[in-house]
Amino acid sequence: MKQVEVKAYDDLDWTEKQQRNPATATVALGVDGRWVELDLTQDHATELLRFVDRYMTAGTKPAKPPVLRSASSPLAGARRFGKERLAWVNANGWPEVTTRYIPMKARQAYDAHLLALTQGGGDQ
Repeated sequence: MKQVEVKAYDDLDWTEKQQRNPATATVALGVDGRWVELDLTQDHATELLRFVDRYMTAGTKPAKPPVLRSASSPLAGARRFGKERLAWVNANGWPEVTTRYIPMKARQAYDAHLLALTQGGGDQ
């Protein structure tokens, strides 16, 4: 069986310093319907989650969830991909994974799974 290695680098280090430091975590972050996924070092992931937690703690849960964009929006595919990845990761050895934090090893395993499917290698 062909081995596939997927490497991810810290998005913040690359954007700010053009440095390729290996990422150890993927964090999903959403504000006002705009979602991004960040590959980060553990230090950057911790820094981000501590910063956001301040606001999450200060806020109150809305009476009803905010309206998401329509299923035909560009973000709909990203949301579907995220849900599919989370379901696969939870079913394949990482039951503690949440949408807030996906360990890099879990993300790499899912990426390898997708690559194997696209190359006709079947399910891993």
